[in-house]
Amino acid sequence: KNNNKINSKKILKKNYHLSYPFIFKENNNIFLIPETHQKKKLEIYKSVKFPFKWKLYSTAFNNISMVDTTIVKIKKNIWLFTNQLEKDKDDFNKKLYIYKINNLKFTKIIPHSKNPVINELSGGRNAGNIFKIGNNIIRPSQINKSDIYGYGLKLSIIKKINLNNYKEKLIKIIL
Repeated sequence: KNNNKINSKKILKKNYHLSYPFIFKENNNIFLIPETHQKKKLEIYKSVKFPFKWKLYSTAFNNISMVDTTIVKIKKNIWLFTNQLEKDKDDFNKKLYIYKINNLKFTKIIPHSKNPVINELSGGRNAGNIFKIGNNIIRPSQINKSDIYGYGLKLSIIKKINLNNYKEKLIKIIL
């Protein structure tokens, strides 16, 4: 047995689409939020033995198709950024929704009062982990066109976030 090879039989497998593996650490535990839009609910897994064994930890947003879900803590608040399907498949690529959550069990979910906070193909869809450089919180987002998925990347600083306001400032475009 070669321990350097990944045994794909032990990695999370489902009979529905999984992608965008958002992995994060919280209180010395490792969590995974895969994209599960075909299942029409958000699933959070907790690592039992990283990276090979995962256990379903919680679910939320039943009957809602979501993609590219990302969680970030900003000033002691936990924010969930996601893209939701309403009517048109382009909704995934342009409509950014934000929710304030109190914990990973989703016992309290508060939607942003202006959801969707972004509604455009250029910068609406998440493109990876939200990260910090110095005092700046950076949100990567996709630049999509109606006929071109993944045309480019935007990096924006989150300037303001609360339940009534969301502002970001563009700092870089990568095509």
